[in-house]
Amino acid sequence: MSKKNSYDLGTTTVKVGLFNLSGSLVKLSKREQQIIVPRADRVEQSLFSTLDLVKSCINEITVGIKEIKAISLSVQRGSIVPLSSNGTPLTNLISWMDIRGKPYYIEEIKKR
Repeated sequence: MSKKNSYDLGTTTVKVGLFNLSGSLVKLSKREQQIIVPRADRVEQSLFSTLDLVKSCINEITVGIKEIKAISLSVQRGSIVPLSSNGTPLTNLISWMDIRGKPYYIEEIKKR
């Protein structure tokens, strides 16, 4: 039977839902995300830990499923991962809650 997957990569939880083609939830798997606060103005997450959580959720809900017809994504707003020129992550994921750039933002606003 064909299904649809939905991925929600949230700040505190990773969720993967399996839906039938009429949109009803069949299975849901979720894992808690760790938030890293190395300093008071920094909020980060491990990109690789998030990927492991997503894989774990997918493996849990797709047992016996032969075909996925559609995938939807919901991800954290404004979160970034700086990459090297070859695509390797340079840091952890910098969360939308991180305010390390606030002094630069305020300075730019004052110039306008």
